[in-house]
Amino acid sequence: MRFGEKMIRAGKIAPFVNAGGPPETQVSRAEIALQQAILTLGLPPDTRLVLPMLAQRYGYGPTPLREALSRLSAKGLVEAVDNRGFRVAGMSRDDLRDITTARVVVETGALRLAMEDRAGAWQDDLIAAMHRFSRAANANPDLNQNEAFEAAHKALHTAIIAGCACRRLIGQQESLYDAAARYRRNLSQPFGDAPSVVAMHQTLVDLVLGGDVIPACAALASHLERTLGEVYPDSQFV
Repeated sequence: MRFGEKMIRAGKIAPFVNAGGPPETQVSRAEIALQQAILTLGLPPDTRLVLPMLAQRYGYGPTPLREALSRLSAKGLVEAVDNRGFRVAGMSRDDLRDITTARVVVETGALRLAMEDRAGAWQDDLIAAMHRFSRAANANPDLNQNEAFEAAHKALHTAIIAGCACRRLIGQQESLYDAAARYRRNLSQPFGDAPSVVAMHQTLVDLVLGGDVIPACAALASHLERTLGEVYPDSQFV
C-alpha cells in the first residue's frame, strides 16, 4: 500500500466535509480539494487515487470525483493509469525541466502580447497585484508557511501576463504555475527572506512596466528558470 493510501485509511489526513450543491459545483469543489492536497503533499507523488477512499475522505460520489480527477489530469497533476484509474503525477528533474520550458514559452509569449497592447487597466492591475504580494510577504516572514503569500505569488504571475487578453494562454499559465509550485513548495530549499523576494519581483515588474519588451521577456524567462536550479541545484537550464 502506498504512503498516501495509508494516510487516508489511517485517518491521518483530516476529513473534508462536502457541502453539497449542484453537480458542477461538486466537481469544482472536489477539484479544488484534491488539487490542494496534491500541491501540499497531502496526496504524495505516485499515490494511487482510489475512488472509494477518496469518497470517504471528501464526501463526494464517484461521478464528481472522476470528473475532478480528469480535470487535474489535464493540468498534469494526475495521471490516468490504463484502465486502473488514476494516480498522483510523479516528480522528476525531467518533468520539471519540461514544465519550465512550457512556462517560458507560454509566459514570455503572453507577456510580449500584453506589452505590445499596453492596456492601462492591465498596468494598474499589475501594480495592485505587486502591492498585495509585498504586503502578504511582509505579513509573515516564514514564506514557506505563508498561504496568503503563495496565493498572492500566483496572482502576481498571472497579473504579469493578463494583459495579453487571451484566456487560453492565461489558463495554461495558471496550470503550469501549479505544476511548478508543487516542486517548489515540497522539494526546494526554503524561500529567501521576504525583503529579497519582494525586491526580486519588484525588479521584474518594473521592467514589465518600463515597456521594453526584450529585456522584460528575458528577465521573466530567467526568473522562471530559477525554480529548476533551486529544486535540483546541479541542473543547468539550456
